[in-house]
Amino acid sequence: MRNEQQVAAAPLKPTTVVAATPIATPVEQGAIVQANPAATSTAIEVGGQQQGGLGNMGTMLMNLLARTTETQQQLAAQQGVMFETLGQHSTQLDSLNSSMNSLEQKFEQVRLKRAAAKAANK
Repeated sequence: MRNEQQVAAAPLKPTTVVAATPIATPVEQGAIVQANPAATSTAIEVGGQQQGGLGNMGTMLMNLLARTTETQQQLAAQQGVMFETLGQHSTQLDSLNSSMNSLEQKFEQVRLKRAAAKAANK
């Protein structure tokens, strides 16, 4: 029998996950939502070659999971900003609708006064 030394698998150390904080940009600049870059990556640090443990495929899957999680956090932050922007736009549309109704009423009053004046002059 041949004695083989097994190299201990390096422990997986996931780094701290930092939630993306949206950067509020004025509506005039466009609808692109930017997220603050994460201070640390969610990628898993694996040192040296792996013997046993998760192996190469497991490491790749863990890295994919970390990236997916980071992407989901960024999407959640962007969704929050979009929800807030839609709320502001809804308020603006309500205000514009109210203003338009007021203008239409004034136009109708002017039209009725002119029609009454024409009828009185005949």
